[in-house]
Amino acid sequence: MGGDVWDGIPADVFYEILLRIPPCPRRRLRLVCRHWRGVIDERAPGQRSRPKVLAFFGERRGGSRAVVFDDDALPGGGKKKKNGCGVRELDLKGSGADAAGVRMIGTYNGLICVLRESGGNVAVLNAAVREMVDALPPHTWPGLLDASTYTFGYHAETGQYKVVHVPCDLRSAELAAVYVFTLGAGGAGAASWKEVAAPAGSGCRLRFGLVTIGGVAYWVTKDAAPIVAFDLGDETFAPLEWPPMPVLLRMDDGHTHTCHLTEVRGRLGLVVRRANHEPRRPKTTEVWVLEGESEEERAWVKSFTVEAQGEARRQEIALPHVAHGKHVLTTSQQRRDGVLWLTLNAHRLRGERKLRCDVARVGATSAETRLGEYDCPSIRTFAYVETREPVVW
Repeated sequence: MGGDVWDGIPADVFYEILLRIPPCPRRRLRLVCRHWRGVIDERAPGQRSRPKVLAFFGERRGGSRAVVFDDDALPGGGKKKKNGCGVRELDLKGSGADAAGVRMIGTYNGLICVLRESGGNVAVLNAAVREMVDALPPHTWPGLLDASTYTFGYHAETGQYKVVHVPCDLRSAELAAVYVFTLGAGGAGAASWKEVAAPAGSGCRLRFGLVTIGGVAYWVTKDAAPIVAFDLGDETFAPLEWPPMPVLLRMDDGHTHTCHLTEVRGRLGLVVRRANHEPRRPKTTEVWVLEGESEEERAWVKSFTVEAQGEARRQEIALPHVAHGKHVLTTSQQRRDGVLWLTLNAHRLRGERKLRCDVARVGATSAETRLGEYDCPSIRTFAYVETREPVVW
């Protein structure tokens, strides 16, 4: 067996095949033989590159865009960003994800899940290898096909990517079933929507968001008592009894977006916007993380606080990817010549000895904190890792 050929397969071809296998299954392939172990350890290591900030602009008049920011583009990134250094745009041409009215649902292992609101189609694509899977919307009421009713995740043990649709009634918050679209399942009918009946009395408050972490999707129940955990592996529901909340979850329509579920460094998080209309006092946003594995150990721990004062009060914390490393992401808007412009900013968190959590005191945007300015009404942020992961049925 030569060093460049194994069992008739050129080493370069074998390497390209390995790159298309997710990290967990790829590591298990090391057990096949010594040669496979050597190639995987040397040419396709399991550790992936550091996640980067991906900003998706899905409501631009001219179409949608996805822009990736390297660490060099962030404040203190080591290189001063000049002429777009550390900033690049993903090539979405030909995928339909570059059309107007596209909303991004999520991203895992380089795969990007989007919703075309015009037709309700869900698409999963990898811009690096220009592959895509397109799916018709599930058979639910058209008014329940908004992007806020979807979440996208990956289950490491099964190696499957799944889109979960949570079509709860907007008035009563009742939920009869969820719909699951599975990629990579193999077999007939694998890439079709599967209806999974919810337990009796189930509900969901979409205003608090949907989030998928570690192969489990989470949402807030209609009475905000427990959080529901939906396992992507066996597609089962389980109530996640949470400890006392750091703030009362408002149920009335006048207090939407008071709280929002998110992911913070691989854990379930909660963004809390404290109501404060006094212009002389800072506007405060807190980010809490649910720590502890067992019910007895679980506790909400404040991870960091964002304080904005003066002109900076118009800045809002970005969602759903709120923090990247030691930076908190914010957005601010202004109207010029009748056009709404949004700015994406990154502010460095600073630890203080007297406080148990980091604090970001947000000032006016500057060339140092400003990542980019865009003529669009909304920006959604994500943690993105570019891979050559295939999009399979």
